[in-house]
Amino acid sequence: MQAMFTTALECETAFYAAFNECDIDLMMRVWATDTSVYCVHPGAAALYDRDAVMSSWRQIFAGNAGLNISISDPQAMQSEALAVRFVHENIRHGPGMASLSIVLATNVFVREGEHWRLCSHHASPCPAQASGPIRTAVQRGPQGTMH
Repeated sequence: MQAMFTTALECETAFYAAFNECDIDLMMRVWATDTSVYCVHPGAAALYDRDAVMSSWRQIFAGNAGLNISISDPQAMQSEALAVRFVHENIRHGPGMASLSIVLATNVFVREGEHWRLCSHHASPCPAQASGPIRTAVQRGPQGTMH
């Protein structure tokens, strides 16, 4: 079944739902099929093709001892065919979901036909000094471009 994500935000929502539910079928529908894909999980090597990315999610889901992930502090840029979203991933884990790990993530989406798909996910542990809203670390240049 093909993805039917009409916005990048809808695709991102499905991505995190797939993560929370360990739903490999949904995860496979989220990722681009007509575009190269890239993924960097926190502390791991970069993955550069769809088969490697999907294999990594299968391994993550197989070893999932119970995680709950939500996002906060989103920042976004979008054109007609490309969208980039910067978020904090708030990952609850451990007994009673009492532990919290914060990860900084960049999600890149492309338009494939009429629908949006994820083509890159890069997640890195959040340094203690960067745990505030992402917007404090982003400077806007002329015409609102981010750099």
